[in-house]
Amino acid sequence: MKYGIIENNQFIFIDENMERLKNTLSFIGKTENDIVAVCDDEIEQGYDNQYYLKGFAPIEPAEQVYTKQIDDYKKQLSDTDYIIVKIAEGVSKPEEYAEIITQRQYWRAEINRLEELLAQLPKTNPIAE
Repeated sequence: MKYGIIENNQFIFIDENMERLKNTLSFIGKTENDIVAVCDDEIEQGYDNQYYLKGFAPIEPAEQVYTKQIDDYKKQLSDTDYIIVKIAEGVSKPEEYAEIITQRQYWRAEINRLEELLAQLPKTNPIAE
């Protein structure tokens, strides 16, 4: 059981301790009548790390999901660049790093695929001109 104050289906405050929540009321201009009790299965966390009533949590926009994945793959490529340098300089042989080379090929293919998906997303302009 949790206790919270909800506005627009989003918890502006949530706590497992009712007394602790009551102690914050005077600071936020709310009263005990604003507190609701909810079961854990009635709450979900959105991608923004905020808590919402079940069914109202926003999902992360595809653009952000794709961009994060692309960044992760680029970091993995960067973290393994030293292997390619070792091979290029003749210090190591490709056979020694066959698994990593295959993984790098996969990461590059995924980056290309995700960049294509990004390009297909509708362009949104948050500032109307």
